[in-house]
Amino acid sequence: MFTQSLWQRLQGWFWFVHVPVVLIVNATPAVCLQTLIEAARPSTQRLHHRNLFASGRRYEFRMIDDSESNGAFRMTTTSKVSWHYRRRTSSSAVLIGKFYTMTDEMTRIQLETRIKLLYLLDVFLIPTFMTSIIVFVPWSNAVIVGLIALFYLLSWVAHRYNAAYEANEMIYFVQKVLEDLATGEMKSLETGKDVVYQDFERVWEKFYQEHREDPAK
Repeated sequence: MFTQSLWQRLQGWFWFVHVPVVLIVNATPAVCLQTLIEAARPSTQRLHHRNLFASGRRYEFRMIDDSESNGAFRMTTTSKVSWHYRRRTSSSAVLIGKFYTMTDEMTRIQLETRIKLLYLLDVFLIPTFMTSIIVFVPWSNAVIVGLIALFYLLSWVAHRYNAAYEANEMIYFVQKVLEDLATGEMKSLETGKDVVYQDFERVWEKFYQEHREDPAK
């Protein structure tokens, strides 16, 4: 039991970069996927989604096989490189979305995000290069070991932060695009329990409209 718990914590720290998110949507898996694919293409007809494409951000979807669900997709995102017009960043995180049919018109979508394997290996590139230099510097062993550990730690923190940022952008994209279809959202906590988060923005807007004309309410 302890070994399984430790393994889950290690996965959560080294592999997954965002807590799993579950959306309940009033649409079939085919409609959900089609809506996401269409929204991934910038259009003047969807100006209310223009903030999803800030800094030249783009989204890519690909269907994948999954025997446990009613369909699944793989999603990545990239953005423009500010100092080079034609270059784009490489994706650092992957979002896996799985569809589970609840009724004929209701679907549960489970979203999980993890670091891309190649990007994870890139964590060791620069620290290893710096290590090959400082090991020959005539410093004390304690200073050398401390610097090596610092190089790897900073590289890991930077890579994980970037992957977590991309994961958050992708989850926000899915939530924003499907918000007209969604009925609720659940975020899985480390305790294993699910907490339902209501759409606060929509509830607040309704409350504001009801009380705008009559402050005495």
